[in-house]
Amino acid sequence: MQTRYMERTNSMSRGKRSLEGEDEQPERKRPALASVIVEALKVDSLQKLCSSLEPILRRVVSEEVERALAKLGPARLNGRSSPKCIEGPDGRNLRMHFRSRLSLPLFTGGKVEGEQGAAIHIVLVDANTGHVVTSGPESSVKLDVVVLEGDFNNEDDEDWTQEEFESHVVTEREGKRPLLTGD
Repeated sequence: MQTRYMERTNSMSRGKRSLEGEDEQPERKRPALASVIVEALKVDSLQKLCSSLEPILRRVVSEEVERALAKLGPARLNGRSSPKCIEGPDGRNLRMHFRSRLSLPLFTGGKVEGEQGAAIHIVLVDANTGHVVTSGPESSVKLDVVVLEGDFNNEDDEDWTQEEFESHVVTEREGKRPLLTGD
């Protein structure tokens, strides 16, 4: 009797028609709450793993790129053989000099800092005497750091006008993150 009742209910459920005239498609099973929670925990764990691996991978990549760049030699890394000189108001030839080395390579979104995270120290040097400028208006000048187009550094063109330099400065793009941040 019980078997007959089950056969009858099964045959009845197979023969049901939709009242709205839709095509007969079996309803998709909803996932169980437990499996949804487990999946969410897996995604969260994966995101935590990725965020903890990112600084490690950045450091490893940075070290490898630095090692590869070191093999090229400093002469090939610098765009020009001689540093640019600036003429001060009193006719002195001044040269900008980095006291601390930059931590290379520079990556988008990364900090611009000296080696081992040190602050960057830049001084003006009198090109004739080699002494650091410690007095006068040049000693307290503020340096503006800008982003230049990649093809700006041309060995054949050593004497840039202010207009040439400024025409190669990359300006901030509307709706995008700033190219440089900080002081």
